Amino acid sequence: MAITEILQPLKAQAEKWGEIIEPPASAEEIDQFKKRAKENLKLELPAEYLEFLQAANGLEFNGLIIYGTRNSTISGDASPLDFFEMNDLARESYRKELFEFVVIGEDSTGILTFSDSAKLFQYRDRIGIDRVTDFPSFEELLKSEVAKINGPRSND
Repeated sequence: MAITEILQPLKAQAEKWGEIIEPPASAEEIDQFKKRAKENLKLELPAEYLEFLQAANGLEFNGLIIYGTRNSTISGDASPLDFFEMNDLARESYRKELFEFVVIGEDSTGILTFSDSAKLFQYRDRIGIDRVTDFPSFEELLKSEVAKINGPRSND
């Protein structure tokens, strides 16, 4: 299942609520984002995460937040979505030596991370940041997160 297929029900539900999902990042934004990740974090961003950015440049939906190349352009009230800004904040909040990963998003109880050394996406507890669940791909992590939020309100 492609990233766009996973996002489609969220887009449809957002429309019903009178909201919209962040528009895709431009090719130029993604190129700059990749360069900045390589220079600042020594990180080669995974292709699936970049595919997500080509479909939606960040996501805030029903408690799920996935970071993009910048903060929201559609809502001034949106949660911060800037990947680099949020990773700087995370490193200030937690002990830096624990960070063998980057934070790519969050939900109400955990943080969504990518470990470059392990080449795994991970769901971690928000408080202790102990690894909770490994996912072999961004797609699997996204499907798991969407399944969590696609419960009671999905038929509204």
